[in-house]
Amino acid sequence: MSHPEAGRGAPARRVLAVIPARGGSKGVPAKNLAPVGGVPLVA
Repeated sequence: MSHPEAGRGAPARRVLAVIPARGGSKGVPAKNLAPVGGVPLVA
């Protein structure tokens, strides 16, 4: 999937999002550290 303006001289943009995550889960301990697709949710 490409951006509609790709290849038209538009500068490429990079997006960075920082989402705070809590580590204190009582139902599923350390769920944010569990690997999903081989990568932890919080790095």
